[in-house]
Amino acid sequence: MKLRPQLLLALAIWSAVTLAQAQVSAALVRLDGNGPHYLYSAKQLGSGDKVYLQYPKNGKPVCCARLDWRTARPAPGDPDAVELGTSRLLYRYRFMSRSIKAPLPFIGLAAVAGNAKLSAAGAWRIEAVAGKTATDFTLCTTAKGVHVDSQAPGQAATHLYLHLGYDLEYPPCPGKALMHR
Repeated sequence: MKLRPQLLLALAIWSAVTLAQAQVSAALVRLDGNGPHYLYSAKQLGSGDKVYLQYPKNGKPVCCARLDWRTARPAPGDPDAVELGTSRLLYRYRFMSRSIKAPLPFIGLAAVAGNAKLSAAGAWRIEAVAGKTATDFTLCTTAKGVHVDSQAPGQAATHLYLHLGYDLEYPPCPGKALMHR
């Protein structure tokens, strides 16, 4: 029967697309006044991705504005932005946004996802639910940089780091007093 191989191929393609849309990747956003703004992502942006990011409102982080991935332009890599588990540089994207305001510099959580629902789980914590998988994102700071950790059940944790070169105090990372640089 010739229909069976075609059906199996269609099912395999559908499964791959669904899995790709269900995966959620850690990122962080750096907003600076009227711009430009930067997104640092562990994943290269592509068709079907949705980018969600924290932004400041009344001096506190709020979840989550949606950024159209097509407005983000690749920028030169930043040697101070790495995925610590692999020492791989993060993808860096420059974007402008009229709807996202940051009168003062702001660094917050971001997530790159296909079909996910995001919600704030505290000021510096976001939960992303894609299918039946929940991924937890947290942001904290050490003496000179920002850390973003993400963890989904049954998957390896992701740890992003952005070295800023100046002192930060809030929110402090518990147990990460030693710098990576």
